[in-house]
Amino acid sequence: MTEHTRETRDPRTDAHTRGREHTVRTVTGDEARAAAPAPRREAATGAGAGTREQRPAGDDRFDARWRDIQSGFVDDPRASVAAADALVGQGIERLTGRLNERRREVEAEWQKEGGNGNDTERLRVALREYRSLLEQMSALK
Repeated sequence: MTEHTRETRDPRTDAHTRGREHTVRTVTGDEARAAAPAPRREAATGAGAGTREQRPAGDDRFDARWRDIQSGFVDDPRASVAAADALVGQGIERLTGRLNERRREVEAEWQKEGGNGNDTERLRVALREYRSLLEQMSALK
């Protein structure tokens, strides 16, 4: 680790921090890896559906529509904002639909009849899936 002092810009105001110095730590790769949070593992059953890395192909249409909305703002700002409102509403409906669908799948799985002695394991997996759903919702805040 190396330490040195320098004057920099305040990211909140984009102004120089004249007269105020701070210490900058240069961290080695090993230190950075040790301090980094462990990567989150998704359940093999697709609990990560809806994350940026695993978005359904239809989401590309949302991206294209968003680009169109932005480019139309100069010509008709009110229409662009109305279209953005509609697009966000559709996105929220799709998202809540996916979350509800996943919740129903998890519920159906843990409530299955005829367990063959694996009830505790099935319940453990269900609890993990519910936690994953809650984490996905929390990430939206």
